[in-house]
This record gives sequence, structure tokens and C-alpha cells, in this order.
Amino acid sequence: MPIETNQENIEKLFNKIHENQKTLIKISVEDKTVVCEDISFSFDLDNFSQKRIIEGLDKIDITLEYVDQIESFSKSRKHWKPKLV
Repeated sequence: MPIETNQENIEKLFNKIHENQKTLIKISVEDKTVVCEDISFSFDLDNFSQKRIIEGLDKIDITLEYVDQIESFSKSRKHWKPKLV
């Protein structure tokens, strides 16, 4: 997941990593933050994408949440209308 931030934050993170390759960077999707020692900043992430990442949902999982509505729609369609088989 790409995270956008300003050049200053990027340079600070790269300097930390250059100083110590084992530097830990904590990225919290839940809080929408990046923390690395004395460096911290937030990032934009829409609520839908945040939910997908936190719950580990892919497009199939999201579609399966609507199975009942999809089946109801399919049953309510007139038989003469074209449909995928």
C-alpha cells in the first residue's frame, strides 16, 4: 500500500534507515499513522479501503456480503430479460 507524505518525512525516514538498517517503522492502518522513533505523521486512507485492509477483504469477499441481495434480484428479474448463464 503506497503512503503519500512530504519530502521532509521521507528524508527523515531514509536517514534513520541509513543510520540503522534494523530501524522499525510502525504503520497503523487502524490509526492511519506512521511512527518511527521521533518521526510520526498521518496519512490519508478512505474508510472503505481501511476496512478492506483491516478485515483482509478482497473483491470476492465484498461481493459475498451481498449474496442475499444478488439472489433476490436474480429471482425478481423477468424471465424474458437477457441474463448471464
